[in-house]
Amino acid sequence: MSKYLRSQHIPFNLVESKALQEGIKEFDIEIHDAGQLLRHCRAIKGWSLSELGDQAGVPADLILLMENGEQPIPLTEARRFGQMFDVDYHLFL
Repeated sequence: MSKYLRSQHIPFNLVESKALQEGIKEFDIEIHDAGQLLRHCRAIKGWSLSELGDQAGVPADLILLMENGEQPIPLTEARRFGQMFDVDYHLFL
């Protein structure tokens, strides 16, 4: 695996979660931005938007906007997502 997730935008070594690393390898996905990373992390967990919203305390419709790149991920949520998915929170900013 290269030093970066396939898009060359997100440093692979900042992704600590083995499940996320394996999911990236298995699906040969490209992650270009924080929203795509959030969507992929949610998919690896098998969570719906509502389930992630419940876990993170964030409305599902706001998470959808974040995943689609229509809403930036605030620092507070980035830290929460980083902890939930075992990923450096800076990747969500």
